[in-house]
Amino acid sequence: MAPPNENFSRALIRLWFRLTTILSIGLLVALALLLYPPVLGWLFYISIPEALYEIACRGVFLCAIAMAASLLLTVLASPFLRAPASRTSAFQNIAGCVSGAVVFFDLFVAVGVVADAEKLSHSAELRIFLLYIAVFLLSLFNRNWRKRLAAQFDGIKPKTTRIAIGAIAAAIAILAIIDYSAPTSAQSASVAVHPKRNILFVTFDALSAEDMSLYGYDRPTTPMLDRFAKSGSVFTHFYSGSTFTTPSLATIFTGLEPSEDGVYHLQGRLRAPHDEQSFVRALHDAGYTTGATISSPMAYFFTSWRPREFDWLDGPVYRTKDFLKVWNATSWLHPQQSFGSRLDEFNDFEKAFRLVLVNGYDADPFKHTVSRFPPAQVFAHARQEIDRLPEGYFLWVHVFAPHHPYLPAEHMGKFLPGPEMRTGQSQMAMPQGEYPMQMQDLVTQARARYDEFIADADTAFGQFVNKADADGKLANTVVIVSADHGESFQAGVYQHDTPFQTVPEIHIPLVVRMPGQTTGSRIDFAADQTSLAPTILELAGVSRAPWMHGRSLVPWLGDQREASSAPDALAFCQYLATSSVFRPVSSGSVGVTDGVNQYVVNVKTGQASLRDMRQPLTWKVDRSAQNPEKAKELRAALEARFPGLLKK
Repeated sequence: MAPPNENFSRALIRLWFRLTTILSIGLLVALALLLYPPVLGWLFYISIPEALYEIACRGVFLCAIAMAASLLLTVLASPFLRAPASRTSAFQNIAGCVSGAVVFFDLFVAVGVVADAEKLSHSAELRIFLLYIAVFLLSLFNRNWRKRLAAQFDGIKPKTTRIAIGAIAAAIAILAIIDYSAPTSAQSASVAVHPKRNILFVTFDALSAEDMSLYGYDRPTTPMLDRFAKSGSVFTHFYSGSTFTTPSLATIFTGLEPSEDGVYHLQGRLRAPHDEQSFVRALHDAGYTTGATISSPMAYFFTSWRPREFDWLDGPVYRTKDFLKVWNATSWLHPQQSFGSRLDEFNDFEKAFRLVLVNGYDADPFKHTVSRFPPAQVFAHARQEIDRLPEGYFLWVHVFAPHHPYLPAEHMGKFLPGPEMRTGQSQMAMPQGEYPMQMQDLVTQARARYDEFIADADTAFGQFVNKADADGKLANTVVIVSADHGESFQAGVYQHDTPFQTVPEIHIPLVVRMPGQTTGSRIDFAADQTSLAPTILELAGVSRAPWMHGRSLVPWLGDQREASSAPDALAFCQYLATSSVFRPVSSGSVGVTDGVNQYVVNVKTGQASLRDMRQPLTWKVDRSAQNPEKAKELRAALEARFPGLLKK
């Protein structure tokens, strides 16, 4: 009830406090509903204090929104409070309407969470929502319910509300004042010997060698890379360390497997002591100017945890610049160097941005028909960096293409002229991972768009390299081209990030062109991403780190490569995303291949299979009975490489 003889200004202040309380509680309830599934996932890769920090950040942000929204509602409602005679009833009606809207919103969120948890179809979800609306509207015909709804939160004292708002404001102020951000640049170490050459390292996200004409694919997807490889060394049996981005990148940087460096998840990061174990750190300490241009948010936020390795770090290179401006302007809400998960914050922030600016920015990014991460834009950034770099640099360029959604700009329609699969939404209609074989036609259509996106990336790369070569910018530069992992469209496995370790998921390109190299070569022994760190360090004239156990590939590079026969080499791969980094590995899969045979073991069950990699469509077939000696040999290699990881 309103105090007797309350004046107009005090009524407005009291209404603002009341609406702030109602909206804050409603938004926090919705947050609790929405965060329950993510929090369970967070605890696999961040600690409990970090998870609480992530919850608190979102809670403070929503309370700030509640304060601003209640201020706007108070201004709009002010004309109804001017008449003293009707002020009390107007106050109750306004609070009741807002309370009803909040209750409706929270129940709506709850329905959505339940529907998502039960994996209900859109039609079933719609029926539940319509039923909920009907029940809600019918309940409003009950007089007692209406009175209770209008009196919502009346028991909360104004003093309590003021204290809560003051605490929220203090939290926002503290976050704004404290400078968590790490320096974005660093000075190269002073060394007596100047680096003898430049190193340009280009990686494409989700580029499978199985879909590259360079590796024998029947579609002309990579004509520019085909031409580039004529004066480079092509490794025909090169494999990723995992089946998705972050653990693969960790393996590239450290030379360690996921079970060794502790990066299992998409939001994973290197922790002590592995956060100091990186070939980029070694290059920086040796006097190299180090930089990166990255378009993938996953790759960028993984790399940004270690800013001291790079003199500059550009990214994520993003087509939607307005969103990045808002993200950068609110950096105090998501400090660069803190615990938690910047990638989760970035994704949630983007969802909120789309929700608020539905017209200015498409509410669903998967409805887009052009990629938000165009490869030409990434290479344009990289060219600007090369033009200003001094001799003796290491530059990493990570291109999001051809990662899904497959939305080429230049080659759309090249391999699939029809209207199919022209939006990310249509491509994502199929479930990632295993799919029923009756969906193969749809998956094949998506593969055509993927191949077109590869062609886009290939064209952008070719234009970049040709221009840099013509200007003499790469005369003293080693150029390395690879990928973080592959992509699958066959044998019932769609895209990547699966424990199956199929050939399209893990078979990736590796092409190395030395300065002045004029003839190409193909190297046929098996190698994996643990070889990249020691190879790059040897090319730079820097001693390899003692923890790196991968084979350096330098002896097989360039025109003067060794004529010795291929070594008896093995490549390893792991998928441990279902295990917690805070406990011993309990589930996932580990695999090893010699380039012809592949042996994959389910860590949880111990079930194993021997596969013929020359027949990727039969990856479910176990050939151990037909070749027990090879199965025993590869099993022994896994047990020796990862002692204690596999069940006997």
